[in-house]
Amino acid sequence: MKYDVVIIGAGLSGIAAGTRLAMYGKKVCILEAHGVPGGLNSYYRRGTRNFDVGLHAFTNYVPKGVKGEPLTKLLRQLRFKHDEFDLREQWSSMIQFPSCSLCFTNDFEKFRSDVHFEFPEEKDNFDALARHIDECNEIDLMAPKFSARMKVESFIKDPLLRDMLFCPTMYYGNPQEDDMDWPLFIMVWKCLFTSGLARPAISMKMFIKKLMDKYVSAGGEILYGKPVTKLVASNGKIDRVMTADGDEFEAEQVMSSAGLVETMRLCSDQKEDAYAEQVGKISAIEYVICLDRMPKDLGLDKTIIFYSNTDKFTFRRPEGVVDFTSGIICAPNNYGDGDIMEEGQVRISHLSSFPAWKKLLGAEKPSEASNEGIEFYQTMKHEIESRCLDDARVHMPEVGEHITFADLFTPLTVKRYTNHAEGSLYGSPEKHRDGRTQYGNLFIIGADQGFHGIIGSMLSGISMANMHCLLENT
Repeated sequence: MKYDVVIIGAGLSGIAAGTRLAMYGKKVCILEAHGVPGGLNSYYRRGTRNFDVGLHAFTNYVPKGVKGEPLTKLLRQLRFKHDEFDLREQWSSMIQFPSCSLCFTNDFEKFRSDVHFEFPEEKDNFDALARHIDECNEIDLMAPKFSARMKVESFIKDPLLRDMLFCPTMYYGNPQEDDMDWPLFIMVWKCLFTSGLARPAISMKMFIKKLMDKYVSAGGEILYGKPVTKLVASNGKIDRVMTADGDEFEAEQVMSSAGLVETMRLCSDQKEDAYAEQVGKISAIEYVICLDRMPKDLGLDKTIIFYSNTDKFTFRRPEGVVDFTSGIICAPNNYGDGDIMEEGQVRISHLSSFPAWKKLLGAEKPSEASNEGIEFYQTMKHEIESRCLDDARVHMPEVGEHITFADLFTPLTVKRYTNHAEGSLYGSPEKHRDGRTQYGNLFIIGADQGFHGIIGSMLSGISMANMHCLLENT
């Protein structure tokens, strides 16, 4: 089977890239290992409930009519109207440390005002940092790597304020331990603070359906249950794409949203453990609680709370299974008029260790584990759920009396459904911002290209499609 472009993975970057290419007459096929599209931002079903995976918020939100911003560019490139997703803005979010709390909304002046009040001696320094960030081009594909901690320290002198700024920016997209790349810091800062947070009134399932309808109507093809097992390389190019069932696909160009390490390990001339030093270590657990009433009725009126239980914030793979010293509490109901979900829901996330969970289970997935390993794994999950409930009780003391359903996923779950090495949430610390690989016709899109969040992921696919496959149209 021959195509102009084969895309590995129906994540958001893959769908967006495919749609852009199909719009310009390219013969495109997406190969998806699973039975549903969406990748790390998909959905899953438990009983009668559909749960969104990974979606706390759409970052980069701007109101209708604002020009030149990532959301505006995305809508124009994929020919959607702003109203089609009915995006609802956050109420108010918070960064909470023992010594201080800072609130932010989609109006940056609220955040600036809180910082000025809590850190008056840093007022001018914070404003200088904010101005500098505004002047930076976070999507410059040639931007050099640089330590964000060093850059922020050159502006902000108070270590507490520095750590409070890094808590949400690291939690929302950083693949590195304890530091992050300066261009990524700028990108996440603008996503969270300069623009803002929103959530589509429709479910993630329906959001993805809209994207897929656009892709198919443009002429794109998608094949489900087609895990790619080998990229046959020859003379510095990919000749064929092979799937687990033995099918082979030829294409002028191949785009992969599978991740840098994962894609390279598919190449026929690479070792099985290639790029081992570039495997990301950041993963997480997430505990989802369904309630018989809205979170605000139980006392939780913030949209997202990024918190640390110590004034010294650290961001690294824990030695044990979970690090409870920091985390995220998200109330998906607390957007717009609070009517985007019929059932109350709270999501709690903590940094977690893939190797520790794997050791506990004795395998990478339950189907490969012994009965003893499964028992250890389930016991630990119950202990983690109990600890997560303690986090929720800080904001909702009576939450335990109103739980109707709960589910917890671990880094092993992330590995199972994304195939990311070691359950890495944000991919490799090494990003390929121009999408290029050592193979002339193989390009990386998605998290390991380097753009951030749901909007960024889709722009990643679009940008790489424009740059490498649609030069005549850009």
